[in-house]
Amino acid sequence: MRCNAKPYQDKEPYFFVSYCHKDSHRVFPIIERLARKGFRLWYDEGIQAGSEWPEIIAEHLYSADACVIFLSNEYAQSHNCRKETNYAIMKKIPVIAVYLEETHLSPGMELQLGLIQYVMEQNDYGVDEICEKLGDSELLKECLGEPDLSISLQDYENFVEESADLSEEKKEKWIDRWFKEKVRKREKKSEISSDNLEVEIPKKSNMDDDPVTVLMGSSEDDIETVAVESLNVYFYRCSTGEKIKLAEGLSKIGRSSEKCSLCIDGNIKIGREHAEVRVIGGHCFIKDLYSSNHTYVNKEKIQEEKIMELHSGDEVMLADEVFEVIIEEGMEDNQNRFYLVDSGSGDRIEIEKEYFSVGRSDTKSDFVIKNNPKIGRCHAVFSIDRKKSRVCVADQDSKNGTYVNGEKICSGKEIWLKDGDEIMFADQVFIFHVS
Repeated sequence: MRCNAKPYQDKEPYFFVSYCHKDSHRVFPIIERLARKGFRLWYDEGIQAGSEWPEIIAEHLYSADACVIFLSNEYAQSHNCRKETNYAIMKKIPVIAVYLEETHLSPGMELQLGLIQYVMEQNDYGVDEICEKLGDSELLKECLGEPDLSISLQDYENFVEESADLSEEKKEKWIDRWFKEKVRKREKKSEISSDNLEVEIPKKSNMDDDPVTVLMGSSEDDIETVAVESLNVYFYRCSTGEKIKLAEGLSKIGRSSEKCSLCIDGNIKIGREHAEVRVIGGHCFIKDLYSSNHTYVNKEKIQEEKIMELHSGDEVMLADEVFEVIIEEGMEDNQNRFYLVDSGSGDRIEIEKEYFSVGRSDTKSDFVIKNNPKIGRCHAVFSIDRKKSRVCVADQDSKNGTYVNGEKICSGKEIWLKDGDEIMFADQVFIFHVS
């Protein structure tokens, strides 16, 4: 597989592309698009494993204005690729790192990468957006010349989709049937069998005399409904203060907004699909999904295939990200619920989290407004005061502003809302409702 963009060979400023040749199908689309936009760049067309690190690479890297490295597990295991990273950092060449996937780094490499100036993840963006982000980087401004529209863009989508399908097939072996549940009552304690993993939930003082037993591995069609105490389960993210409510049933938690219902952004050590949690009647269970950096409960590493029950006050670590488990009584029947109603489509969106963000970004917003470039990535945030049963909104320094009843609000200033208020994000209008 060859790239249609030619490596730059003249004396004007350019940047060096460091990548593993096994990642060509992911890197070449980015190289071609950047070169077509006019960026001067130099890359080697693939370093074979075990080959001598050529002097010409050192010369081009030393002369470059910046270095863009595309990190992957293949890259981290390549002796030659690590040499390029070491050399760039040693010579104080500005480095931009793009993570192509969740990557397991050696302690030494992890320490070195802590010195780089800019990091982004292709997992969170498409190829075009990655190119846009790189193009906006101040480190590469001097490397931009005239566009070269003669560079044709190859179609790598089929290759990528086949690779993704193979990966998913492997995952299905342990993901597909895990946590298919059947909830039932029993008079006696349930025994653990080889066919079904049974976890007995201790009874509460205000429940009936039978314990509730969860069978992991049963058909989802056989689920029975059991009346349970009204409890809510939350993960409190210690680094940000965010209180994340876990929905009843199965939730996947990780860095991927596409594959996980609970997306944890801002930490590259968390896997794209890091763990699964199951909430049943105020009880919570967790299982690690073969993550590279593991899942811990109260400092104890969860072993593969092991399911652990969580209790209020437990500490959960996804890699090095710390969460506290909070289990508390549900809302009273007379407590208000808050909604946004899209004045155009009539869609109703519930503001159900203490901090509820609105914006264009899948990873930074709880409610995503699509197909409107005037909306900021994280445009505004709503905050719920449960004690006084009210909601405020604050603009997050958006370019096109947030308006309440036609009046633009200052960035960061909290405005308390009342039923029927009109809220406008840029030019998109919503009505705030309380019920």
